Amino acid sequence: MACRCGLAATTPLTLPTPADILSRPLRKLCLRVLVLSGVYRALRAQGGFIAECGGVGCVHTIRTALVRRLVARGLDGESRVPWYFPTPGDYATRLERAGFRVDSIALIPRPTPLPGDVIGWLETFGESFTSALPLQERGAYLREVQADLEPKLRDASGTWIADYVRLRFHATKAIPIMS
Repeated sequence: MACRCGLAATTPLTLPTPADILSRPLRKLCLRVLVLSGVYRALRAQGGFIAECGGVGCVHTIRTALVRRLVARGLDGESRVPWYFPTPGDYATRLERAGFRVDSIALIPRPTPLPGDVIGWLETFGESFTSALPLQERGAYLREVQADLEPKLRDASGTWIADYVRLRFHATKAIPIMS
């Protein structure tokens, strides 16, 4: 789920501290306005910015099951959702406001086989949901979510498939118009 970002024709990109890069998933960094403006400053005129991040609909089935099972326990599941997956229009606007010309932007459905059971994925990426529950209830919650997901995300051979949707774009640093 990491965001792959490439910079063409760059100068050094300076972020507040190296720990900011290491402590946050790149997929979140690619979405932040601070980073967009930093990438813009780092590029030479007409330099390219190419990235892939989660887009609208990414892990929708998983998200829905996580929220639904918290709601069934009397909790506000929506408030626990940590992810932001933009539409192409929303992200194009963000890029343009940062000074880029959007050359291409598209949603790419990418169903992805998981290396094991979906519970491993949920334990890795669902901490904001499980942390709403006492430790002794978390295992049962994850098994409930797994049961909800099985008919939707487990294929006939038993492989779990995450419903990833990627947002890919290519943007170019626009040349400022001198008046």
